[in-house]
Amino acid sequence: MIKLNPDLKVNFLRIGDEEQPLLIIDDLVSNPDELVEIAANSNWMQPENTYYPGINAQLPNSYSKVIIDGLRDQIARAFNIPKTQKLLVNGFWGLTTFPLDKFDSWQKIPHYDRAEIDHLAMVHYMNKEIKGGTGFFRHIPTGYESISPNRVQEYRDYVTHWIDEKGASQLVDFAGEQTPDFELFYSVPFKYNRIAIYPSYVLHCALYSGLDIDENPRTGRLTANNFIIPTL
Repeated sequence: MIKLNPDLKVNFLRIGDEEQPLLIIDDLVSNPDELVEIAANSNWMQPENTYYPGINAQLPNSYSKVIIDGLRDQIARAFNIPKTQKLLVNGFWGLTTFPLDKFDSWQKIPHYDRAEIDHLAMVHYMNKEIKGGTGFFRHIPTGYESISPNRVQEYRDYVTHWIDEKGASQLVDFAGEQTPDFELFYSVPFKYNRIAIYPSYVLHCALYSGLDIDENPRTGRLTANNFIIPTL
């Protein structure tokens, strides 16, 4: 059974020039080792129609309810969402397992999950040894740190043209502080039993070195990933 930790530690920040909200919570659940064992005994597979660079498994049905219901107050304050707002939560276990040669150009740059400004993304770090975390980026040519609906076409047209003209040859590593045309301005370190919640339209990526390729949930780059969507 998933149990929210009564002594969890909450840190709220605003990051970047756009001052986007970021909620970081440490020591989230009381029994993280049990969660890892649940992940280890799950049915893992390669997802279809997604840019996720690895394998996925289904989260326990109780995960989203326990976590999201338990963090209602913190989410409401951080992201200006009414406590009574109905939230749709979609999530999955993730293990980053792709080597660099399986990444296409779009996977080698920071990304946004969804352009809707009221949608949130949440990542729960579930390994004690992994380094890296999540980085937040500014697209230098446009100055954008987030891609809202009115920016999508301009941003995608610019990046598509750049990749076609010269970007593909310049993208020789995983997305990170060395990625051309992007500036890393903030990062959340990977820490066991920590979550980070942020608007899904901000430019971000996993800070992934490729040294941690491991399909074992007990030892690999295990995360629980959720998208939080206000609904009627």
